[in-house]
Amino acid sequence: MLVMLRILSVLCCLGLILLGSPPNSEAADRYKVLVVFSGAEGSAWEQEIGSQLKADLGFSCELTFFYLDHCHLDGKNEQQAAEAYALYQRLQPDGVIAVDDAAQTLFVLPYLKDKVSTPVVFTGIYADPEKFGYPASNVTGVRRHLFIDENIAFSRQLYPQARNFAVVTEDTPCAEFILQQVIHSYPQAGLFSFLKVTSLEDMVQKVSSVKPVADLLLLLSLDGLSDESGRKVSYPEMLAQVNEVFAGPTASPDEALVRAGALSGVLVSSTEAGQRAGAMLLNLLRGTAVSNIPVTRNYRGTRMINVKTLTELGLNPDPLTLRGTKLVTMP
Repeated sequence: MLVMLRILSVLCCLGLILLGSPPNSEAADRYKVLVVFSGAEGSAWEQEIGSQLKADLGFSCELTFFYLDHCHLDGKNEQQAAEAYALYQRLQPDGVIAVDDAAQTLFVLPYLKDKVSTPVVFTGIYADPEKFGYPASNVTGVRRHLFIDENIAFSRQLYPQARNFAVVTEDTPCAEFILQQVIHSYPQAGLFSFLKVTSLEDMVQKVSSVKPVADLLLLLSLDGLSDESGRKVSYPEMLAQVNEVFAGPTASPDEALVRAGALSGVLVSSTEAGQRAGAMLLNLLRGTAVSNIPVTRNYRGTRMINVKTLTELGLNPDPLTLRGTKLVTMP
């Protein structure tokens, strides 16, 4: 009888402990996060940032992705942004990550900035954050630094005779922000030409016209470029035509463009953009004030050379230049 009473006493104690124990810490830390991308779901930049956010936040956050699928800021994009806000209202997320410039212009500024208490982290923007009024009471984040100076310096190591360069970018609202980064690195406007292109045919024509005064092309933000029929152009097709008319070195901070046929690049890492944004948001969700998390930028640039293009140009760089450089042979 005494043994039975002791057993019952132990069981009662265990029950009280279980009833009084705190909820599972993993469940308690699981936050709802809305991620709004500027581009399309299938774009490489969006896919890579999304994968990184899943890897870094997946255990503590429920991630919901929304794609504005913008190429230009038009009425359809504003409708998409309104749908993103409707999703925000239904979801009532604990935090928001907004990727690239259009997500700021279309979504964060009209709906969230200084209007809600939800913490917002931006990442991947070309513009100076001050253009958007960042940091704000509920907004901080990561600017996309394009490594302009680093790309030019690396290209000149491979092609020492390069002096003047031309920047080629799609004619979108981001083009002006990109120009400002270039001017910041090279304030002497005579050192470069800035080509805003509207189609593949326009790109080929303008690259051909600038060849007498430029001996290096820097390719930036060309993901949405189409031909005159409206068909989106693949990077290998684009580089094949550009390399044919220019017949000189091309550089880009975009890994996909280097793999497709550009000679070299000091690459902007989508992994870093995702990691920094995810870490910032997690700190905010756990109670750190926005004012204590300053705006920053990406710092890790990776050097890459397309060996096929290097060979076609007949270049023989100093072996020391290749140290620590990733070599690819595509396409």
